[in-house]
Amino acid sequence: MEYMNINTAAERWGITTRRVQDLCKKGSIVGAVRFGRAWMIPENAEKPIDRRTRQARQQNLKGDENYRFILPRQNPFLLHTDIYSEPGSGDEAVKQYEQYSETYKILKAQLEYRRGNIDYIVKNINYFLNEHGGFNSAISAGILLSFCAIWKGDINLWRQARQHIYNAPCKNDNDRQIIDFWLAAIDSNINDTRQFPEWFEHGNFDYLPADTYCSARTLYVKRLFISAHDLASGKVSLENVTGLGLMRTLPFIIEPMISQAKIERTIIPEIYLRLMAATVYRNLGENNRAIEHVDAALKLAQPDRLFGVLVEYKTGLDTLIDDRMALINEDDAKEFKEHYKQYRKGWLRLHNKLLERNISGELTPREREVARLAAFGFSNAEIAERLHIEISSVKRYVFSAMNKVGAERRSELGLYI
Repeated sequence: MEYMNINTAAERWGITTRRVQDLCKKGSIVGAVRFGRAWMIPENAEKPIDRRTRQARQQNLKGDENYRFILPRQNPFLLHTDIYSEPGSGDEAVKQYEQYSETYKILKAQLEYRRGNIDYIVKNINYFLNEHGGFNSAISAGILLSFCAIWKGDINLWRQARQHIYNAPCKNDNDRQIIDFWLAAIDSNINDTRQFPEWFEHGNFDYLPADTYCSARTLYVKRLFISAHDLASGKVSLENVTGLGLMRTLPFIIEPMISQAKIERTIIPEIYLRLMAATVYRNLGENNRAIEHVDAALKLAQPDRLFGVLVEYKTGLDTLIDDRMALINEDDAKEFKEHYKQYRKGWLRLHNKLLERNISGELTPREREVARLAAFGFSNAEIAERLHIEISSVKRYVFSAMNKVGAERRSELGLYI
């Protein structure tokens, strides 16, 4: 087969070389192959239909017998994209795709999950376990199943979810790279970041479609945050870096990404980034900055009651997110706590079984907060000053936490939080 390069294709089709490169990354050009960092395109390849406008997208979908399996974005997290760009517009964002059954069901399920309505997904498990005709729709369904598995603490469903993603229909080697990435992405939800591809760990998103970058950035920060937390609590070691050394660098990475999410009008990635920023600032003792980000995240999340997003970071924020939410709406704060109890119970069960760890669910929020700071290496006096409590109270909380988890030394607390 004869091939042409990106420049030749761009000139032939009357589009930019950057656009051709994006189409190759998305798998939109049949037969395109990657050699190193260069793409080669079959000489007889046809210019793909431009789906960037709704009218063009709808015309193309209706002309395809499998139209219901073709998603409007390459990102399996459809609600992470600009499809959902205004706080409170979740239902409208879903409704505009009502005529496309696959897209509608996935969007609806993603929205209900973000609201903490896990029962909606449970009722539709059989649908999401069935084979899907499209690459990204199969990955989307698997991701939804993995979310459900976490809330239920269901290890069998978790494995089914991973298998569903693994079996997504690939067209080329680049698709396999994408599948590996999304498998690692769902693992990160139980704080396991070991399986991310090496290229992603270096901050390279080239294998991913451009409209997944909004999600990739949040996952990149999440990987860094988990590493920083494990380093600070003594679970891992890194040459020449100790304590909160890595944690202190994260704001310089997260803050520009928040600005990018605001420009792109991608609400859910912005919420995640703000919650991670708040957790980092909380660990660094910069409480006012943490509050600013929590309040901004709540402003985005509460109009659509996206409690399912917020619960994922409550553990790291302890009572801060509860207190800030109660200032806005006490009923919402109570409902949020109930969602968190369900999520945390399932998460602990799944996490501890899969990773053979022993994170405790017995600690109170205050015990967990004190235990975390103790694991980070802070003295009783430093913890007391940071939390505005008596040293005697700190000693009591540390002693209670050690008894509950069975730790012999306070330095071991990092293994249980």
